[in-house]
Amino acid sequence: LVRGAELPESWTGKNWACFQLSRQARGDYYIFTDADNYYAQDAVEKTIGWMQKLDLTLFSAFPQQITRTLGEKLVVPVFDTFVYSLLPLWLTYYVKFPSLAAANGQWIAFTRDGYERLGGHESVKDQIVEDTELARLAKKRGEKVITAAGRDAVYARMYHSWSEVYHGFAKNAFGLMGYRTIPFLLFEMMLFAAYILPWFLLLFAPLRMWGISAVLLGVVIRLIMALKYKQPILVSTLLNPLSIGATLIVGLGSFFSYRRGSVKWKGRQIPFRRG
Repeated sequence: LVRGAELPESWTGKNWACFQLSRQARGDYYIFTDADNYYAQDAVEKTIGWMQKLDLTLFSAFPQQITRTLGEKLVVPVFDTFVYSLLPLWLTYYVKFPSLAAANGQWIAFTRDGYERLGGHESVKDQIVEDTELARLAKKRGEKVITAAGRDAVYARMYHSWSEVYHGFAKNAFGLMGYRTIPFLLFEMMLFAAYILPWFLLLFAPLRMWGISAVLLGVVIRLIMALKYKQPILVSTLLNPLSIGATLIVGLGSFFSYRRGSVKWKGRQIPFRRG
């Protein structure tokens, strides 16, 4: 264990902790991961193998999420679905635009030299969504980056209640859209139109077939994602509109927290700073 120094002004706690750990590390590769994750025996071996094979500076994986409570099951798989369906992960390697960067701080690895070239966590010291910001920075600098699905390799239970789910995602959901208001609100409206509005169309005979088709399409999409990424099937399908509705609430909470200038997390107010 490393005893941390006092948190400096303008740093977030996580970034300061990661920075201090990097000063203690001596290896050629740095892997940052949450302390409560657990892993397959070959998770590190596979990570280093891919980094060497593709000459990567940064490798990140989205863990297989473990959910227990209803609040977790409603929202956590939706955010995974956003990542896997809206951003094909191979694009993070082949397309160099920083806007097509993604990363997950629950499992993010760097070469030592690459980490230092980027300035490490000091370069994103005041960012809440530091993982994605590091990936964007790496792409801007011409470094090779890839993000993968960590299914059957890295496992995580992010939250343990609806309150934790809400506040946990509220601190970074708006940041995943680059803190851009118009794209974020358009995305919220798109989700409502695609997954919730069709249920209201069922009430009107002339629009009922459109509603049925849209509802079935939404359920099929969630079913495919649940089967492929081992998400809770019944909640993802039978409670799909409730799941999307809860996610929309979290997203709006993140947006208004940003407008207020801070978000509450683990009993403290964390200031929002735009990347």
